[in-house]
Amino acid sequence: GVFENTDYSYILLYVFELINTATEENARECQERLADVWIAYSKSYPMLSGKLLSWICDLSLIHRLPPPQNMTIDMVSSPNAFKEFFISVPNGDFDLCVESLLKYCTSYDYTTSKFAVGENRKVYDKYIRGSLRRAVDFYSENGKILSKLSAEDSKMTREAFSGALCSEKNRYMIEISYCSFSRSNELRFLIGDIIKYAENKIRGLLGIKSKLTVYSVTNDLKGEIDRYFADNSTSVSVERKKKEVHEYDALYDVPRKKLSLSEAIKIENDSWDTTNDLVSAFDELDSIEAEEAVTHSPVSELSFKAEVSVADEATGDGELACALGNLYELAAAIKKKDTNRIRDFVSLHGKMLEALVDEINEIAVDAIGDILIEDDGDGYGVIDCYKDMV
Repeated sequence: GVFENTDYSYILLYVFELINTATEENARECQERLADVWIAYSKSYPMLSGKLLSWICDLSLIHRLPPPQNMTIDMVSSPNAFKEFFISVPNGDFDLCVESLLKYCTSYDYTTSKFAVGENRKVYDKYIRGSLRRAVDFYSENGKILSKLSAEDSKMTREAFSGALCSEKNRYMIEISYCSFSRSNELRFLIGDIIKYAENKIRGLLGIKSKLTVYSVTNDLKGEIDRYFADNSTSVSVERKKKEVHEYDALYDVPRKKLSLSEAIKIENDSWDTTNDLVSAFDELDSIEAEEAVTHSPVSELSFKAEVSVADEATGDGELACALGNLYELAAAIKKKDTNRIRDFVSLHGKMLEALVDEINEIAVDAIGDILIEDDGDGYGVIDCYKDMV
């Protein structure tokens, strides 16, 4: 239970000892010790993280053990984890399924919505979970969770303890059948759209006009969610900000005067003088900026402006392109997997690619209600259902 600051090779030696000495009698103890090692050293030795998670999974599958009792959320959230093993969804536990879908099976995070704040956050939490619960019921039958979504389980074959030093008796090929939560893009899009449809209903209850775009929710499922809201939305309260009263508000009160035609003409003439001054000032500023753009702007940024205008005409999605600004060029390059263009853009702007992708996704969430780019296993890529927008 004491984890000293020690050398990486010594940690591996201990890990290999646990793998090779595991038997039916002590497999549970070895599994929990391996999990303890991961918790203690994965941040100090990142190269250990993915390998050890895989080995813990292999040992558990070989000895038919459930996930380690001492596992942490970081283990499940790790990009190297076989999440379907660590996510425990007992048959019939639909509520736990809802939580798993929210955590691991959607690219849309409703908690980042600018409307899901204060008292409204409680409304979001309640009704989005309730809507997902109805959806899980809708796609399940005979107690089998989400059985209507897929005719058969996903399958995987893997070599046990790949990369580990272990004896021949511990070498296995493992065939795994599992329900795919995190690896199915189709399921991720569906869960994201269910959440967006529920959020649109919530926004309607809260008197918010803007709506999110929904693609994959069927009319039958919409009907189920609509009935859920009809049965449970009577107690929704809208959080409204109280208008603050300040002493200076009195200065903005319209003075009471008699109607005067001469006074009205004077006000109109003064406003035209102000307009002329502003127009001439902006004309002068535009000419200065245009001159600086021709003199100093890199060719790539000038050509990008032309691309945006062409993209607006071709796709009709000028709102997203306009919101992204010069980041639209990077999004287009990522869509085409144009590595040279991506490298040039990153070099030109002096930022890490990950940081630029985060900026694009933050803008996209505000513009279309969802992220635009995600890691597709072969680097970054534009999410399939949004490719027409780029």
